[in-house]
Amino acid sequence: MAADGDINETVPWPQAVKKVVICIGTQKAATSFLYTALSKHPNICVSPTKEVHYWDVIGGSGQPFLFRRRARRQLRASLRSNLVSAMGGAHDARRQLRADWRLFRLRHSSGRSPALYRDYLLTDHSGQSTVFEASPGY
Repeated sequence: MAADGDINETVPWPQAVKKVVICIGTQKAATSFLYTALSKHPNICVSPTKEVHYWDVIGGSGQPFLFRRRARRQLRASLRSNLVSAMGGAHDARRQLRADWRLFRLRHSSGRSPALYRDYLLTDHSGQSTVFEASPGY
């Protein structure tokens, strides 16, 4: 077993997951359309955020600081809008807070963490055979 955070680390996926699909596309290449269409399919679990940018952040390509800043901003906005509802027991608010917290952790992890990436992609997993994420610019 590789050290924690090693990109070569093998992380177990739930037995139900048969495929992990990463959609790579440029701007205006219909990745948003594909993400929206697949999010309605019962056998596909899509990432909570369309543009995860995990591979951009760990690879140093693109603008990792920009993606980290976006994650911080998204988490702050989520806390403002969902915290009271989540404390009151609202399931959707709790789910959104969890997803935003996981994205924040993923983009700010001290190293490369395939386990955090897997956990983020599986935020809404409920037995689907395919997991999907799309990020233009990979």
